[in-house]
Amino acid sequence: MDSHRNIQPRKFSGTSDEEKIHLICGQLLSMKMSPKQFITGFLTKNNSLLRYRRCMWTTKYGRTSTIKLVRIITNNFRKTQEGSAQWTRLIQEEAISILQEQLIPKGCYPLGSFQSARTVTREFFTDNAIDEQNKRLTTEDTPFLFNLLVGALSGAVDEETELDEELDKNLDQYIELPPETHASSGTSGSEDSPDNSAKDPEDALLTDSMDED
Repeated sequence: MDSHRNIQPRKFSGTSDEEKIHLICGQLLSMKMSPKQFITGFLTKNNSLLRYRRCMWTTKYGRTSTIKLVRIITNNFRKTQEGSAQWTRLIQEEAISILQEQLIPKGCYPLGSFQSARTVTREFFTDNAIDEQNKRLTTEDTPFLFNLLVGALSGAVDEETELDEELDKNLDQYIELPPETHASSGTSGSEDSPDNSAKDPEDALLTDSMDED
């Protein structure tokens, strides 16, 4: 009748992703830190080691999986009407900011977008000139607005194609390196020459001292 008292507490082997997540969350909470506080600090702290560990997130070596992470957050917002409205407001703010940055250049044609009727020539109306003007407007001056309108009218959504890429399949970018390497890696962040070499390979993601510079 009291057999439930004989049930042993579940022991985590630490082998599955879910078990690892539970263990890490437990460690964070034991240090009075929430998972959201941790990821916010990881992305914003100016510590040289932390800068090194996140330097690939927005380069061609890591941006696909980073976008996948953003889409996962998006889907969580869209699960509720209130969350969807908040996410929409954020995207709208970002869209307005991009539109304000991508403005048609001022000045006289061909450097600017103004063409006086007094100085216009026949060459301005040729097919080649018109094609060049349209190409410049849609690919250089205001590509975001153009793609936004075309997408809204056609209903097509051009999403990233390689979203099946595993999140952070290369963990070398998080391994602690000698101090002199942190200083050089924290400022370079080059897309063409990532330094993924490491000495003493151990993942110190949670155990390193997170002292800020």
